[in-house]
Amino acid sequence: PNLKYNTEMNLIHNGINELATSSGLVYDINFQEGFMKKNNIIPGSYFFTILTNAEEYKNINLIQKFLAKYTSQLCHLFKTNIPGIIIIKDNQPFPNGFKLENNILYFNQVSPEILNTLYHNALCYINPSRYEGFGLPVFEAFQHRIPVITLDLPIYNELCPGATHIIADDIDELYAKISYIYGNRGNIPGTFNNNIMKKIEKGVNYVKRYSIQKQIGLIDRLLV
Repeated sequence: PNLKYNTEMNLIHNGINELATSSGLVYDINFQEGFMKKNNIIPGSYFFTILTNAEEYKNINLIQKFLAKYTSQLCHLFKTNIPGIIIIKDNQPFPNGFKLENNILYFNQVSPEILNTLYHNALCYINPSRYEGFGLPVFEAFQHRIPVITLDLPIYNELCPGATHIIADDIDELYAKISYIYGNRGNIPGTFNNNIMKKIEKGVNYVKRYSIQKQIGLIDRLLV
């Protein structure tokens, strides 16, 4: 039989809570004023990333090689003993929930409030993945108005073009990009030169494009 099929596709993305672009974010002040200060973690003087060693495409190797070569340079650049904080999703929990190894602070899991605090106080967020379906942590970083470093992936060219700082899968380029971001900070914490701030503002606007409310609206229209 001659059957005709409707091939139209309706694409509905992940939903992002728009509260995170306003005062709706909740931070852990005790963590910031206690743990961070006690361990001399300086706001704006560490990179932040979330990794897993269970999925090769997440590209943990890039960060491991980067740290092996550049940790001491990062300490000198940032004038701190802890230039990087990493949440690593591992089946082996750390005894105290965290570990400090070779000047890098690792967490297994943290509360949403601590996660917000780590994003908010970071110099930048690094996503080393070789591919992504959506890349939620990238948008979480946009919510906190910090620069985001990624590889040149089609998904980011589609969902947030011009909002991330793109590098090759290369540790030297990663160090150069972090140095560029750090060297172009403003006098007010959380501000940068115009080129970096434009990327941040683009990221914030993309968060609004994929809000939970808008994605629910798309679902509702399909069901009517």
